[in-house]
Amino acid sequence: MNRVRQILQSKYATAFCLIIAIVNRIVFTTLYSTIGRDTKVQLTYAENLLAGKGMGVTKYFTTNLNDPVFDTYWFFPPGFSLSIIPFIKLFNGHEYSVVLAFDISAAILFIIAVRVLGKKAGLPASINNIVTVIAGCSQYPFFMSSSSTDSISLSFALFAVAGLIEIVNRKNQLTLFQVVIYGFLFFLPGFFRYMYLPISVLLPLFILVAGIFSKNRQLRIAGSKLMAVSILFLVLLFTFTASYSGNAVHIYNSGRGVFFDQVIRWYPFLPASFINLDFAAQQVEKVLGVGYSRVLFYLEIINAIFFLFLFILLTRYLISYKKRIFLLQHSVFIITGSIISIMIIIMLAYLSLTYKAQDWGAYKWTYSYDIRYFAFIYILIPILFVTVLYYYPVYFKRFLPRCFVLVAIFCFIIVILHGVYYNAKILMNHNSLSVIRDRDKDYRSFPLVVRDIKNKYPDREILVCAPDQFYLHTASQMGYKAIFDYKNLNQTELVPGVKSILLVPVHQQDAWIMKEYIEKKKPTIIATIAGTNFYIEELISQ
Repeated sequence: MNRVRQILQSKYATAFCLIIAIVNRIVFTTLYSTIGRDTKVQLTYAENLLAGKGMGVTKYFTTNLNDPVFDTYWFFPPGFSLSIIPFIKLFNGHEYSVVLAFDISAAILFIIAVRVLGKKAGLPASINNIVTVIAGCSQYPFFMSSSSTDSISLSFALFAVAGLIEIVNRKNQLTLFQVVIYGFLFFLPGFFRYMYLPISVLLPLFILVAGIFSKNRQLRIAGSKLMAVSILFLVLLFTFTASYSGNAVHIYNSGRGVFFDQVIRWYPFLPASFINLDFAAQQVEKVLGVGYSRVLFYLEIINAIFFLFLFILLTRYLISYKKRIFLLQHSVFIITGSIISIMIIIMLAYLSLTYKAQDWGAYKWTYSYDIRYFAFIYILIPILFVTVLYYYPVYFKRFLPRCFVLVAIFCFIIVILHGVYYNAKILMNHNSLSVIRDRDKDYRSFPLVVRDIKNKYPDREILVCAPDQFYLHTASQMGYKAIFDYKNLNQTELVPGVKSILLVPVHQQDAWIMKEYIEKKKPTIIATIAGTNFYIEELISQ
């Protein structure tokens, strides 16, 4: 065992594990990097800013097809739209190359962030190398979500926690420059995703509390200064977004109230921290014959019990080590990571409780069951597991804890092996992945569909209306009139100034939204691509 440890902590092993992790992460990113709805909206903001129009999008409405409205309302923080600009310049505006380059950069940054956090948490090189490989080979849901902001915001959150550990354990006082840099680092996660905004205040507050409890004047001063700088960055962000776009923070208002039934079911985020649940559920269904949905339901129950158990352990840990938790690197990591995770869960519980579930046809979307929102926890749990295993082995001498360790290690081994195997299939361009490669074929084909219509009807003006924001923002950027109030399409007789063709792309999942329009106006289907029907309707000019 000592020989294995010596090999794992060597410089060659470190380089090998780091390369394996980065290569696997990059290969996985090449398959799943694409331009989804959210990314397209933020890309449009960036492109219009570069064009001198400002961060917004040109819109048309059914009530007035002649006068455009440049809408500067932001649905997302400006971090991605601003940071993607150098990539747009570098790749001359080729959007898919732009996003792929950004996603690969974020993937590499993610591996570095995990490694830095593991080191700051006090893990030896041998264990940190294993954590790095797990991070590189795991099929995390947030890397498969077609949203470029997930990984970059998470990476900055991990760097922020690592920075906090560094501050709490440093011997000398922070300089003014360091205060600004760390304060900006604490602010960065929320600059890319609103859900991480509380970190900007939470981390400086932790440092301040650590200084008070440990009677460390230097920490109290550092915490106070960092709190002031972080709040200053937040005020600047809120002032800028409120004055420019009319809102400080956007939350989709699906209906307010108290919905207790929506906080009962949670995505099994704790089991998902050990293994890809989609893969695991498929294997259980194949081997044991238990249905996929039934497996997830059982995992939800396990998740609730596991969470309660961890919360009790955390409480006992705080009581037992209250005098030393601010003195040890790994203790600071355990407490900080746990507090951020609990903050995320409380925030999702509040939003799920007070906002009505969004109706997506046959599926009801809630915050508590969106797999992307638990990204921080997915990364925290494996690092937390090996940290506790390394520093507190006495807790694992009994039979049940030992069984849990064996199951966890088995899951991590499966994750690594399956990740490498899956990425090898990506490199070989395996036929089984064709569905994933073509999942956005309708998006990629949209510009060609529009141009074909324009070539077929050269004397007609092209109008585009759809329930999917991707098509609307793409059409707007191509210079066509994008009608954004699609819900009014079946209630209004469109009267354009010239003869026009109305193009209405409708995916099968959105068919229920446009059902009334399709039945009433009976548009013609000209193409069906990747589950999306492209309808056209000829409009008579006034």
